[in-house]
Amino acid sequence: MMKKLLVSALAVLLSLLLCACGAEKAAVDFDIAAMSETMAYSFVYQMLNDPKTYLTKTVRVRGPLAISHFDQTDKDYYYVVIADTTACCSQGLEFRLPENAVLPADGETVEIVGTFSTYDELNVTYYCVDATDVISG
Repeated sequence: MMKKLLVSALAVLLSLLLCACGAEKAAVDFDIAAMSETMAYSFVYQMLNDPKTYLTKTVRVRGPLAISHFDQTDKDYYYVVIADTTACCSQGLEFRLPENAVLPADGETVEIVGTFSTYDELNVTYYCVDATDVISG
């Protein structure tokens, strides 16, 4: 428990420090795109394992786009893939598109900005980023 709290506190502190560096594109609570690969992977891992802590927070994240179609709902789902430095571990952070968004091809780099939130589907609660901005490349 103490280790988890320490990792969470370190992640928040580092992300706040990184947000203060350089010119800022838009105000965000957590600029995951500015973190190292391992730090970004660890941060997203923490977000998905303790999602209630991050609900309503604004995040920026950058990585390869993954698009998945689920036949049961007949919908496409969109993810930014976050990998650690060695690329041995990766995970997808789901995001929902804003209206009229133009996406790059599957596997191309995308940067999103949005609010971490939830939605319910098929009697399951899912966590995702409600994207307000999607940037290709």
